[in-house]
Amino acid sequence: MQAPLFSSSFLFILFILPTLIFALECVENDKRALLKIKNKFGNPRELSSWIQTTDCCTQWTGVSCDPSLCQVLSLTISNTKNISGPIPDAIGDLPILSYIILHNLPFLTGPLPISLSKLTLLKTLSITYTSLAGPLPPFITTFTQLYEFNLSHNHISGPLPAFPDAYSFIDLSHNYLSGSIPSSLFSGSITNPILDVSFNKLTGTIPRSLAKVDFGVINVAHNTLTGDASFLFGVSKLTTLIDLSWNGLEFNMSSLRFPKLLENLDLSHNNISGSIPRQIASAEKLKALNLSYNKLCGRIPSGGPLRKFHSPSYLHNSCLCGRPLALCRRH
Repeated sequence: MQAPLFSSSFLFILFILPTLIFALECVENDKRALLKIKNKFGNPRELSSWIQTTDCCTQWTGVSCDPSLCQVLSLTISNTKNISGPIPDAIGDLPILSYIILHNLPFLTGPLPISLSKLTLLKTLSITYTSLAGPLPPFITTFTQLYEFNLSHNHISGPLPAFPDAYSFIDLSHNYLSGSIPSSLFSGSITNPILDVSFNKLTGTIPRSLAKVDFGVINVAHNTLTGDASFLFGVSKLTTLIDLSWNGLEFNMSSLRFPKLLENLDLSHNNISGSIPRQIASAEKLKALNLSYNKLCGRIPSGGPLRKFHSPSYLHNSCLCGRPLALCRRH
């Protein structure tokens, strides 16, 4: 009676043995790549848990793995001055790496390595508060599964690429990007993308092709953009934040219609004219408003969320009047 049981167990082991060997081989390959990364970073104490004799999936700081494949799925390194130099090429030798988070590494330098292009499963690329520099390489727009692209607070220069619609979260704020915003940016039917390119050196007009995009968030503050941006608004849009401040935008505000879900609106430090539409009082979720330093005129609407805003929201315009500013004169 025992023979069939032994035979079945033996056959089961034979069946799963190739899988086990393959998994162990993959772990070893990933471990080798991670140790190369550690070495290139100068063996910092923050990566002291990365040693050959321990399991990289369960015992290495900042590393997590796919539980079925036992391969590295995400890599997080943050908050240290002990890591210096460029991102090691070995990062491209982690075949299923999907999440990269490198944060507050002030001595991380150089451009993005071309080896990143090998990571075809990449979903999040977040490298923030570093000294990463140079233009964005062409391969950065070729990822098919990437949806979060965050290179904010670095030294990135050069033009802003036309990203694929899959990239639904783009934050390139606080860099040195120059040139114009591509008209083909978000050319498809993406749902509520987040775009933050504030604090750069972008010039020219905001392309009218963005009128069809229903942004979740759009922030282009602190650039040198000019022309019309009224097409970014619409009562049916789902946008929660619009920040166009500190540019040279010129359009008439009178006919704007504001998204009902809008929570934050900053149009300050532009050349916007006209009056404030009464419909803004219908944006009941509005929590922050700054229309100062423009050329607005007329009576400030009342009611709804506008009750909570004080004079700094409206100062330095041509002839705005009414609470919280001076009373309007009767003619």
